[in-house]
Amino acid sequence: MITQFLSEFLHILNESAWLLMFGFAAAGVLHVLIQSKEQLLRPLTRPGFGAVAWATLLGAPLPLCSCSVLPTATSLLRKGARKGAASAFLITVPETDLVSILLTWGLIGPLMAVVRPVASIVTGLVTGLAVDAADRRSSHAVDASAPTPSCCHEPKPAPQPLTAAPAKSCCAPQPLAMAPAKSCCADKPAAAKPAPWWRRALHYGFVEFWDDLAGRLVVGLLIGALVAVLLPGLDPEWLAGHRWLSYLVLLGVGVPMYVCATASTPIAAGLIAGGVSPGAALVFLLVGPATNTAGLVVLAKEFGRTVLAVHLAGVVAVSVAAGVALDALVGPAGLDVTAGALHEHGAGVLAMLGSAVFLGWTAWRLFAKRRHTH
Repeated sequence: MITQFLSEFLHILNESAWLLMFGFAAAGVLHVLIQSKEQLLRPLTRPGFGAVAWATLLGAPLPLCSCSVLPTATSLLRKGARKGAASAFLITVPETDLVSILLTWGLIGPLMAVVRPVASIVTGLVTGLAVDAADRRSSHAVDASAPTPSCCHEPKPAPQPLTAAPAKSCCAPQPLAMAPAKSCCADKPAAAKPAPWWRRALHYGFVEFWDDLAGRLVVGLLIGALVAVLLPGLDPEWLAGHRWLSYLVLLGVGVPMYVCATASTPIAAGLIAGGVSPGAALVFLLVGPATNTAGLVVLAKEFGRTVLAVHLAGVVAVSVAAGVALDALVGPAGLDVTAGALHEHGAGVLAMLGSAVFLGWTAWRLFAKRRHTH
């Protein structure tokens, strides 16, 4: 069994290594683009459908995982973003990114690689609009219950801060009669020239984002190989009669589980290879990255319990609906993953080289992080 497990792991990695590294490079380029175009985030503060739609479309390709999207969305909320827009952003960012889409194509096939981001966008849009409506209702209820301020009690003016006398600048003009003294301003070093965009993109993609994601990604690959070994193939007739049970089981696993979109992909591929319906695997791919217990605790404070309940219900309902639609489209056992690494037991030199580069760079980054912390 150990030999079979290692064989499955290496075959998954051979199939996906180059796709993953291309995805990390593309994530770095996208990160630099977003940094240089901060105005892309401004529409999120505006009320209405536009903010939710923009957050949904903007979040889908962003290179942020389940852990890093939470502080980003919290920061947007505190800068004035609507809760509906933040909800859509929290769903679409971790559910899909360029790395996970490429990996989905390599392991499960082009159909799931298209269905997955489309389902993510629909989930974000529907849930964001529901959250926006719930937030408006709760805000109106609070405004209606608030006491009307009395006109007889004028607010006291806020105290003005004391202004200190301006310090004498060494750069102030000197009298003409005096000899010009050497200016200290000339001694100031010039501002450091920013690194080229491609260097910043490579640093983010293969250092910052890699450090944040690679460890969990390797764990996801290992779990995917283990699932492929432990599920040798379930009876499609049994699955056809118990598809709803598989939806509920994977919801129970995916909602509290802390898993990123990329790491969940090989797990889903292993589930499909073992006989689980594509729709049930899609449910796991959607709810796993979008929800986890730690994030829900934080959002309870930021959203409020009522709005959080709408957010979670929207994710669950649309994910299950997407799974049902996919199974109706292709059938419970109609998605073939034999094009992926789970069933091909031959790898070329280029594929094995990609696996070696991926594992080598991951090991080096883990070593570098440990050396930096100590």
